Order: sequence, then structure tokens, then C-alpha cells
Amino acid sequence: MSLFQKEPQNIKKYLKFTFHKVWQLESSLEYDVRHYIDKYKNSDFYVDGAVFDSVRGSCYADKYNQAFINYNGDVFKCSARDFESKSKLGQLEQNGIITWNEKKFIRQNAKFQNKPCQTCSILPVCGGGCSQVAYENLGKDYCVNDFDEDKKKEIVKRVFEQKIIFNV
Repeated sequence: MSLFQKEPQNIKKYLKFTFHKVWQLESSLEYDVRHYIDKYKNSDFYVDGAVFDSVRGSCYADKYNQAFINYNGDVFKCSARDFESKSKLGQLEQNGIITWNEKKFIRQNAKFQNKPCQTCSILPVCGGGCSQVAYENLGKDYCVNDFDEDKKKEIVKRVFEQKIIFNV
């Protein structure tokens, strides 16, 4: 944060800080993360405070206008997967426009197509996972919480704790 603190307000308004769980690790650092969110907010930075809410703070790759552009012009949505040309969702053209392929639209519409999600009591809280997971599981019944009712109860409990403790 100290690197950006000296920036004038007209520059700060374009900076956005978001905190994301490292998906490869099991960890519970919510209280530490909340401390940093508050610290950045109190320093006039924009911080995505919906860190633990998978619907309002859904994955960056689920945002409609978000794209990762590889060195060769291949376009992807998710940074947590390979960057092989066979997996690309589009191509950056010479004029700066992205030409999306059909995979992008299939991926975009994959979320909430999973039957178990459609009937799950915690869908509004869970959000069904990210669209990348939905895309990779098209046509399969899956649950990002492994169909584990105890995990689902824990998620609901954490959401209530966040509302009470963090007031988010």
C-alpha cells in the first residue's frame, strides 16, 4: 500500500485492490484480510470488500468485460488455468478488438446450468462456483462443496459471521 499512498487522488481513483483466496491452499485468513481491507479503505483506495461473498464478489473471470491477453494475442478469461492456444476464448486483433470464439459464450452461459445448483438451498450464497468450473463440468452433476451438507452449513455460518463481525 505504501507504494501507492503518495499517488494523487486523481490517480488513486483508478486503482482497485481486491483480495482473493489462493485456490490451491486451504486456509482461514479472513480476519487478517479484513484488517487489510479496512486499512486500504481508510487510505482512500477502492477495495473490493465482498471478498467472502461468492455472488456479489464473484470471480474476476466471471466479469463480462474482463480478459487476459497472452503475449501472442490469445485471449482467456481465467488466470488459474493453462494458456494453451487450444483453450483460448478469443484473439486480440491488430485493431485492438477482441474476436471471441464460441467457447467464450458457452462458458459465459455455463454458470447456473448445473441441476444440483438449481435446487440447492445455498445457491444465493455459494453462487455455484466460478464459470470456469461450470464450463469444465458441462453436462455433469457437480457441487463445488462436494455435496457435503456440513460444508454448506459452514458457508452459511461464515456469511452470518461476516455480516455481524465485519459488517459487510
